[in-house]
Amino acid sequence: MSPCSNNCNLGDDQICLGCHRSIDEIIDWSNMGTDQKMKILERCNASASLNENDTRAILG
Repeated sequence: MSPCSNNCNLGDDQICLGCHRSIDEIIDWSNMGTDQKMKILERCNASASLNENDTRAILG
């Protein structure tokens, strides 16, 4: 299953603002093994948490 959130929009760093994957990770997703997908998901979840904390700090 893909982590796509249907909010496909690349930021300046070429990382999707919706799922937090790089364009290469998005393209290669269906060809990746389970271990590789799990590593990407762990990084994406950490990135999403950081972005959420940044938003909270900005909004107060």
